[in-house]
Amino acid sequence: MILAVVLIQILALGHFFLAVAAFMNDSMPFLIVLSIIGLFWEWLFIHYVRVIRKQKSGQDGAELQTAAPKVFAENLYDDHGLNYSGACEQYCR
Repeated sequence: MILAVVLIQILALGHFFLAVAAFMNDSMPFLIVLSIIGLFWEWLFIHYVRVIRKQKSGQDGAELQTAAPKVFAENLYDDHGLNYSGACEQYCR
């Protein structure tokens, strides 16, 4: 998926560079067409980046939800001297 997103970005940049070349040659129709195609590829790139971010945040959130109760319970029962008064003493030092 990430490789496809990179290729889409390369296509968008290629169309924008072609649009600049069309601008340098005073070819307005080609400039407009290539700019629109480049904007489409750029929109597609942004869309897939958002999809990838949403997938990654969903996976991270699932891992945190399963791990958090266990860690919280361990901190309640296995204190190891880490409590409010110990933290207060370390902060005051």
